[in-house]
Amino acid sequence: MGRSGSNPHPRHFAPIATPWPVIPPSSGNMAMPRRLILLVLFCLLSLSGAHAQQGARRQEGPAFLLSLSWSPDYCAHHGHERTARSQCRGRTAYGFIVHGLWPEEEPAQAACRPAGSLPPPLVERMMPIMPSAGLIEHEWATHGRCSGFSADDYFDRVSQAFLKVQIPDRLQHPDGLIVTDVVHLKRWFQEANPGLQSAMMSVHCEARGTNLREIRFCMGKALDFRPCAPAPNDQCPNGAVRIAPVP
Repeated sequence: MGRSGSNPHPRHFAPIATPWPVIPPSSGNMAMPRRLILLVLFCLLSLSGAHAQQGARRQEGPAFLLSLSWSPDYCAHHGHERTARSQCRGRTAYGFIVHGLWPEEEPAQAACRPAGSLPPPLVERMMPIMPSAGLIEHEWATHGRCSGFSADDYFDRVSQAFLKVQIPDRLQHPDGLIVTDVVHLKRWFQEANPGLQSAMMSVHCEARGTNLREIRFCMGKALDFRPCAPAPNDQCPNGAVRIAPVP
C-alpha cells in the first residue's frame, strides 16, 4: 500500500484527563475553564494570605500592661514601712510612679532567666520612676525574668513605656485634693495623649474607698496604646475618684 492511501483501521486515543471540566466548543463558552482556574487560584492565595497573617500575629510577641501607681495613696497606707523609705520619706515627692510592666501572656518557663539580684547600677538607674529597690527586684523576679528579655532590655522597655504616657498638667503636682470621676480622669489623659482611648486604660481605686490607687494602660509590643482585651474593667465604686495631693 502507498503512503498516500487511507488507513482502513484508524487508531483511537483516550481523551486526556484535565483538572477542570472540559466544555465542548459547541457550548459557546470557551472562557469558562480559564475563569474556574482563576477562581481556584484566588481562593488558594486568599487562604495562604490568611495563614501568613495568623503566623505574623503569633510572632508579634507579648503585649504589655503598664501600671502607674499614685504614690501619695501608697504612702498614706505604707509610708511607715521600711521598704517605703526612699519613696515616701525621701527628698523627692512623687506623683505617678511605675508599679510594673506586665506581659499579658507569660512565655514558657524555658524563657525564664536565672533568679538572682539585679546589678546595683541598674537598680539605681530605675529609682527615679520606681523609687523602691524592693519593688524593682520584685517586678523583675515576678514579670521581667520570664518576659524573654534580659534585665537591661526589660527595664529599658519599662522606662520607654513610662515616657510614652504624658501625665496631664493638673496631675503633675497637685497641692490639694482632687475630687472627680473615672470618665473625667480618663478624658484628661486622652487630651494629654493623642490616640489614647478610654478602652485602652483602666482606673483602679482602693478596695474600700474611692481614693485613686493606680491607672493601667494596654500597650502593644512596640509600646503603642492599644485596646485592652478583654475590655478594661474600671474598679472605683460608682465611678467616683479622689486623688490625694502630692505632699
